[in-house]
Amino acid sequence: MIELNKEQIKGLLPKITGQTALELQFALELQYVYHEENPFGLMPGVPVYADHIVNPNIVLLGGVGYMHLFGNAEKFEDGSALLDTVKHLYAGSDKKIFFNLYSPGWEEKLEKIFGDYRVDHWMRYNYRLNKESFARHGDWRKQIPEGYEMQHFDVLSKEFLVKHNKDMDFWFPESKRFGWALLKADEIASECSSVYYEKKAADAVSAKIVEISVETKEPYRRKGVALLTCAAFIEYCLSNGFEPNWGCWHYNLESSALALKLGFEEISQRKCLLFEQE
Repeated sequence: MIELNKEQIKGLLPKITGQTALELQFALELQYVYHEENPFGLMPGVPVYADHIVNPNIVLLGGVGYMHLFGNAEKFEDGSALLDTVKHLYAGSDKKIFFNLYSPGWEEKLEKIFGDYRVDHWMRYNYRLNKESFARHGDWRKQIPEGYEMQHFDVLSKEFLVKHNKDMDFWFPESKRFGWALLKADEIASECSSVYYEKKAADAVSAKIVEISVETKEPYRRKGVALLTCAAFIEYCLSNGFEPNWGCWHYNLESSALALKLGFEEISQRKCLLFEQE
């Protein structure tokens, strides 16, 4: 496996065109590396490896605690090269090795290469909004229960948001994160916000994709309030030129059910493998 320099990564960008939903996701990850910036902020120095500089069959992006693997598994025979590359990336670290797989056929090969590791199988579901299906939630304002009110983050202070969600502190002041909160008295019952939006995607449509985060406090769950908060957020996105995107892990059945209820449709399933040394 050869580590690519920035100019070589640039030459690779037009060759991964996003013919499928998974390939598009990988293309975005590769663009982040090239621009040294991902949706969460600066991301300098993430290595890119390939089995050929000009016309690679396999491309590997190495991250902190995770990797992205794309390419034709059938053409990859020398597992030792991949194993050596991964061990080099994780030298001196006790971090787990997490592979995001953007092409079929890699599970069996990786399990053989990392035969001395314990493996867990994960699945990431990704959804895209069907706007016609979402339209049935256009009356969300009338559905807000008595004693509740919906507020945009812009009218809430940083101190108030951080008080109710300490993770919010990560996003201020540099982040352009936006969202809506359903309040009851002086408490956030449910909130729906942008995890990120694509900053450096190659085309205008992808550059407007917003990843959704939703959180409802335990006393308010299973009351339908998350649906209302998400409806407010999605309506705001559509009115401001953003395209909302929904993703969740296989074990989050509630998230999947909520996505479908809002009018999202599944566009891809990304297999992931988590390796840990015995």
